[in-house]
Amino acid sequence: MRVWINGELVHTNPSYRAAEPDLDRVSVRLNKGWNKVLLKILQGAGAGDTYVRFADPAGELRYALKPE
Repeated sequence: MRVWINGELVHTNPSYRAAEPDLDRVSVRLNKGWNKVLLKILQGAGAGDTYVRFADPAGELRYALKPE
């Protein structure tokens, strides 16, 4: 797995495994407004699942699929 935020590589984990929630956690600083997220996933077993969660310091989720 590799994760890029706004073009910067912020996480790498060479594990080859099935997907499960919260196996990896990464703290990143996001820009105000829109941020570009790119994931590269190689999965070893199980269904083709991916779990991604974004939360602010208060634990609130804020996201959209396109700009307003």
